[in-house]
Amino acid sequence: MKDWFREKINVIFKDQINEDYKQLFASERGRRVLSHMLGELKFYPEAITDEDKALQNYARRLLMNIGIWEKGNALNIVKSLFYAEILRDRKE
Repeated sequence: MKDWFREKINVIFKDQINEDYKQLFASERGRRVLSHMLGELKFYPEAITDEDKALQNYARRLLMNIGIWEKGNALNIVKSLFYAEILRDRKE
């Protein structure tokens, strides 16, 4: 029953949820939080343990919900997040 409910919710809110994710992480503060979250979810280092792999898969799912995940673009995502941080630090 839980899977049925989750599927219905996903269908109803899918378009709006994806837009909410984009807006949430579009700001400088949002990108900083996203960068931290990705680190906590083992997105940056190579995942070795099964637990790390599960966390990394959730990070990919998060990026997919934002609309920026494509297979093979992990390095570009990391570079752009860190580049944004460097630019912010230089402004201060």
